[in-house]
Amino acid sequence: MISGQRSDMAIYFSDTAYLECFLRYISDKNIGVSCCGFTRDDKLKSYAVDHRISLLLTDETCFNNEIRQISTELTIVLTETPIKGNEPDVYYIDILQPLDVILRAILKKISDSDIPVNPGIVTDTGSVYCFYSPVGRCLKTTLSMAAAQILSDKAPSLYLNLEAVSGFPVLFGESYDADISDLFFFLRDESREKYAVRLGSMVRTTRGAHYVPPAMNPGDIAQINTEDIRRMLEAASDTGFKNVIIDAGVWLPSFEEILEACDRIFVPVRRDSVSEAKLSQIISYLKYTGRTGLSERMQAICPPDTREMYDITSDLRSTEIGKYTAELLR
Repeated sequence: MISGQRSDMAIYFSDTAYLECFLRYISDKNIGVSCCGFTRDDKLKSYAVDHRISLLLTDETCFNNEIRQISTELTIVLTETPIKGNEPDVYYIDILQPLDVILRAILKKISDSDIPVNPGIVTDTGSVYCFYSPVGRCLKTTLSMAAAQILSDKAPSLYLNLEAVSGFPVLFGESYDADISDLFFFLRDESREKYAVRLGSMVRTTRGAHYVPPAMNPGDIAQINTEDIRRMLEAASDTGFKNVIIDAGVWLPSFEEILEACDRIFVPVRRDSVSEAKLSQIISYLKYTGRTGLSERMQAICPPDTREMYDITSDLRSTEIGKYTAELLR
């Protein structure tokens, strides 16, 4: 038996190497669910006598009649031929998928069910970085993603795109079954105990950085409020992210409160009179509304002029903009 701190999920695979790989992957992701691993059915059955198992994860080879007798609220079976059976508490997932896809499917099933999970050790998020600008074509998203990659080298970091239109499905060549709008919706109704599991079911990874698929419907961004951001930061903290990087849209509802929640605020601008005028107008507005302190924390930056075309799906660390970003973060 390979033990975890708590006992939300028991994992039973006869293949020791696969079990260890699975547990190691879960540990690295810090999904907010404790796990105990088993490679022998007698050990699992003995453990079940004295412990309540909310979820049992196994594969079709191990899912025999004796294992079916173990009392659980839900059993997930990895199989090459996933079908919906007649057992209401048994759910099948295609094993012939990447591990991150399998894990997201497991966490989504937990999130959608009534299975209780124990919250992990909650720590404050290390730092919240925001890249915001009233100016277009200023490399804001490139800077944000570069920061996420660089910060991820030292600690788990989460990139959140709050733009009305992000272009991510085209850039990453993916179609997302859920996006950040869905996550905000779920967090509004769920208890904090499930925040980490719900977030973990949606997180994707690119170049070492983690991100939640941005909103597909531009109108959804207009519904975001201060409480949504607070819950999202709590979910990030519960999931073990030490840094959150917010790529903010031009005009978010309650954008002042959202910026107030950030430790560092970078405002990319271009070297022209229009950019300077737009930045001046934002600063004047914040001062007029009594947020002089916030306006003083906004750090205007001018990214280097370069002919290089940046691809945010690539490794940005060694590029000119990556090196510039690394200096900003010092």
